[in-house]
Amino acid sequence: MVCFRCSCTHTEFFAGFQIVSLLEDTCVEIYEVDGDKYTKLLDVHLPEAYEVYTYAGAIGEDLTGVFINASFPISLYSGHACANVPEAAPFCDHMVEQLLPVSEWGELHFVPPIVGRNENAGYVQSYT
Repeated sequence: MVCFRCSCTHTEFFAGFQIVSLLEDTCVEIYEVDGDKYTKLLDVHLPEAYEVYTYAGAIGEDLTGVFINASFPISLYSGHACANVPEAAPFCDHMVEQLLPVSEWGELHFVPPIVGRNENAGYVQSYT
């Protein structure tokens, strides 16, 4: 899960994610991961196809690394209502992305710089 922590104090500025069921009767487990330790945060039942569950993190909470397991395929969207990227820059960027299952991740990732920010901020990350 990719989210961005914000040092903001406003309750509307939060990291979060949305789970969309693609089929009826989808059961979802949400875990917090710390190294090799998984702690279940909650179970969610989505009885209808295309039903949406929204999880909003606490102020300042970083949801990076949350593990989500579902009984059927889901769509997962992650983001932040008002992130400052980088944290010291007061821009209040709305960020959202649809996440792929971990099994579909590649080994080479291109991250472009953000327009108006440090042009050298983009990088290539290889996981091997």
